[in-house]
Amino acid sequence: MSWPLEIDGREYQPIPESWIEAGVDDGFGDPRLYAVSAAVESRQMLVVRYAHPSNPGVLWASMQGTDGSSGGTIPASLPRRSWPRSIVPGRNTEPTGVIRDIEREHLEELWADRLQEDDEADQQLIADGGRVDDDTERRVQELEERVRELEQIINRDLGYNLGKTPIEPQYVDCDCGETFEVDLINGLVCPECGRGSDERGESA
Repeated sequence: MSWPLEIDGREYQPIPESWIEAGVDDGFGDPRLYAVSAAVESRQMLVVRYAHPSNPGVLWASMQGTDGSSGGTIPASLPRRSWPRSIVPGRNTEPTGVIRDIEREHLEELWADRLQEDDEADQQLIADGGRVDDDTERRVQELEERVRELEQIINRDLGYNLGKTPIEPQYVDCDCGETFEVDLINGLVCPECGRGSDERGESA
């Protein structure tokens, strides 16, 4: 088997080293897939195959192309140094193909040094306290979102702007006859009778 590699009617060529040098690693987490081959589908369109160093599954992605300075078609984002040389697929993404032997060889040659650097960085990260796994990262995101929601509730319902001076004080007239200031201590609950906002207006 040799290049070009024909798959599904497309002729794939090996990803050149210059593309990798000008590319970026897109996304966070694992598994990470690495660009290994590309086919020109039309003058302004490329299809790139991304593969894993040990798993057989491959994902392909179509992207805008443009004319290269030395001829041929290159990714349109390559001159801007924003071309995704590697990607992290979504959690439920299924492979769209299987890596070929010649792609596997090229992947090992093209990415060997960088994969070694990544492995050394991972080892250092573990030594410094360990990797944040996907579940922990997701939990942190959920907590951050909850904090934002709570801030909005406090700002809207209690008349406060967290981190800044309070807005104009607000007062509530309760059914029990008590008038109290809405603040972080009382909230919307009457300190006299204990009614909340949902209970006011109901008969005692």
